[in-house]
Amino acid sequence: MEMLDSDKAYNDNYLRTYILDNVREAQQIMGADSANNLKHYAVLMQKIKPMLNLKSQIINVSFKQQIAIRNVQECQGKSNQINNKMKIDPTRKFTGRRR
Repeated sequence: MEMLDSDKAYNDNYLRTYILDNVREAQQIMGADSANNLKHYAVLMQKIKPMLNLKSQIINVSFKQQIAIRNVQECQGKSNQINNKMKIDPTRKFTGRRR
């Protein structure tokens, strides 16, 4: 989770599946009986899934935000190109006959 928070992870999907695999493995090792006996682990295992879901939702929103920013920048670039082309006066390039 620290790697994901600090943006040190290059592949978020790999890191997310790695974390979920570790959670599943911990649940299997502890089992239902030991989870009831070790209450602090039981509380952690109950609350970690909603936290991981929230983290994935935050990542999805940040991806959507980056896509929106990229789209706006692309649109601004196209708008600037169109404005620059419209500034050119076509009558100055007229090569017809003079009388």
